[in-house]
Amino acid sequence: MILVGEARVLVIDDDPSMVPLVEGLLPKGVSIIGARTLQKGKSLAADHRFDVILLDQLLPDGAGLECIEALLSNDRLRPILFVTAQSDASTAIEATRKGAFDYLPKPLDFSFLQQRLLEALEYRELMRTPVVLDDPMNPSQEILVGRCRLMQEVYKSIGRLAAIRNAVLIEGEPGTGKELVARTIHQYGEFRSFPIEKHMANDIDSLIAELSNPKPIDHKEGQHRTILVEDIEHLSLANQSRILQLLRDETESSPRRTRWFFTTSTSTRHLLDRGVLRSDFFYLLSSTLIALPPLRRRDGDLELLVSHFLQKASQIRSTQDGHTPRVSPEAMHLLREYSWPGNVAELKSVLDRVLLESRGVIQANDALRGLLSDLRTNDTPSHAKDRHGLESPNSDSAASASNTPLKSFDLLAYAKEQLKDRQVSSLYDLCIEKLELTLLPLVLHHTSGNRAAAARILGMTRTSLRKKMLTLGLIADESMDDPEAGPEATSESGAGV
Repeated sequence: MILVGEARVLVIDDDPSMVPLVEGLLPKGVSIIGARTLQKGKSLAADHRFDVILLDQLLPDGAGLECIEALLSNDRLRPILFVTAQSDASTAIEATRKGAFDYLPKPLDFSFLQQRLLEALEYRELMRTPVVLDDPMNPSQEILVGRCRLMQEVYKSIGRLAAIRNAVLIEGEPGTGKELVARTIHQYGEFRSFPIEKHMANDIDSLIAELSNPKPIDHKEGQHRTILVEDIEHLSLANQSRILQLLRDETESSPRRTRWFFTTSTSTRHLLDRGVLRSDFFYLLSSTLIALPPLRRRDGDLELLVSHFLQKASQIRSTQDGHTPRVSPEAMHLLREYSWPGNVAELKSVLDRVLLESRGVIQANDALRGLLSDLRTNDTPSHAKDRHGLESPNSDSAASASNTPLKSFDLLAYAKEQLKDRQVSSLYDLCIEKLELTLLPLVLHHTSGNRAAAARILGMTRTSLRKKMLTLGLIADESMDDPEAGPEATSESGAGV
């Protein structure tokens, strides 16, 4: 929450009415300082701490647009709200490119201005407050680190969602920090004094039964719960329906006493298209969706994260000379060249490993090169990601379909589970797809990935098998050749195919 007793706002505007206007829009206790010229504003920003800057474009000694980068030079995380009467999109785009937190057109809508000021203050507070995780034995605290444009949008969403009780959906590749985002929203929300309960999506039957038949509670004291459900791609359609009903019941009967967070490493749009998510469940959560960017798309954040993790490492175990570990320029170059498919979690793991063998300086030596080379061998290729950088349904195509993990499948149990959902449809297609997802990898494993041999066993043509594998997401590219197929796989008209 905003520490109003400490918050400071700098208003750089030659209109003398702006300072009292801003004072009237913000809570008592927020200090508002005015500057009527760019020179005065830059001087104040350089010498004093300000949490938010409100900057006008037209000032007596220059254009505010040209001053944004200077105002951010000593504090990159300070939000700047840029105000201008110019209506062309180029000004807004340029202000955003230079680092402005938001763009406000004139004439000002005072309620909109108030909303943006409060969001900027929430963002500022968020950036300097560590998130406390569950492990009390951990001497370090986790915070969200990053100042790229994509992460700034994430911070804005966190501030907006912390103020309400709606269920939140967080999607992002493995290692992007989905749980940390959920805990950050929780820490700033109304239920922050209650712990988060973590559950896997495929193991929440008892939880839903408990919530569906709640015990009487003392309404004077209240009873609030925050529930984090991980990997909703494994949440059955029946349980999706039950959770929807729980959300509707609370909304209709009383203010929500349960706050839900859902996470997934898969694009929810893909899950919807494949029938894994109910449409009503998806559309309810899509309004509160936070999409975390992969590290490879976070321009400029790699260096910040490296510095952050090294500082944390120095808190846990100091180097021999007592200084924070460093990274040589050559080693940083190697880190920049790597694509980080495991994202922030993988970066932290790599730094932890190389620090064990370093003496305070991470060098571009054989150990680092070898580690990154080994990781590249196991990378998921870019074609296995969708346009958002999330795992697409055919992400298993990184390896031969013969290497797809073999899973047992109980068709009868699956059908019974789906029938619990009164709104289930296309059950035949769902069951056939589940069966094929089990059978095809089994046969391909048996033939060591030889599709011609697998097609012969299955009683279909190799073309039909390839199309079926594409449909099921077992391969990513229809032109992909059959590994180790042998001569009989080179022609669609081969014997027995």
